[in-house]
Amino acid sequence: SYRPQPSGTQTQSRRQLLFDTHGQFNPDNEFWKQVPATNYLSDITGAIQLHHAQDDNVVSIKYSENLNKLLGQTTIDHSFYKYNSGGHNISGSSFSQAMQRTVQFYKTNLLK
Repeated sequence: SYRPQPSGTQTQSRRQLLFDTHGQFNPDNEFWKQVPATNYLSDITGAIQLHHAQDDNVVSIKYSENLNKLLGQTTIDHSFYKYNSGGHNISGSSFSQAMQRTVQFYKTNLLK
């Protein structure tokens, strides 16, 4: 899970420089409008497979649901799998199914 960098680190200094230059995130700011990776879906040339556990307490499943919706508006080959449990790292009973799907995805898409 996300842990902010301690004060004084190079990463924290760069983040602060970014905020000092462009301000805190504002969806109306031209700079921040360019940041989301979803702005660049047209650059994707391969297939995408998404896996997300509904009980992920680090990243809301809404992020994957939104990405899946956006991918549905493109010609990108994609699939989205939701798991009832497994948490952020998709563990427990969901792990085996996620790994089987992932292996099949690689066999299908990387061995072409």
